[in-house]
Amino acid sequence: SMLYTLPEVMEGVSIVASYNPQVSGTTEAEVGYAITYTGIDGLSAAYASTDENTGTSNTSGEQTAYKVTYAYGPITLGVSNSDYDVGSGGTDQEVDAYNISYTVSDELSLSYGVEEINKGGTTVDAEYSAIVASYTSGGVTLKGTLHNFDNVGYSSTADGTAYELNVSFAF
Repeated sequence: SMLYTLPEVMEGVSIVASYNPQVSGTTEAEVGYAITYTGIDGLSAAYASTDENTGTSNTSGEQTAYKVTYAYGPITLGVSNSDYDVGSGGTDQEVDAYNISYTVSDELSLSYGVEEINKGGTTVDAEYSAIVASYTSGGVTLKGTLHNFDNVGYSSTADGTAYELNVSFAF
């Protein structure tokens, strides 16, 4: 594999290109690129595309993704999308995600995020969401998360909730 990062094309614009050569006759060569823009204070936008050549039409195709985040003061908003289109429509997959975070103080932050996964050949979309609160004091961080998930495994009856509490120490 070869990865090349071009020098900054213009202020705030960077480009990365990749090439993955053919592997012993089983796969074709793969080419990808990414463009990132950070020219406006607080804004970050990225787009990437690559060929996926696995040697079979069911799993070979193109993957594209974009991500945009904007931070203004204590609030950060984000949106992303990943789209994987393959030769067999039954295995296509698209992931949409949205999040918002609020930094209350140097010690306390809150965030909320949603992700929806649409997979070809399924009748329902998997949906995940989480609310996170994090508190840091000195070298100790406490983080609590409430997870909600609907249609896990693309089954309309597989729903649930989970709670998570993390403690980390920095020395």
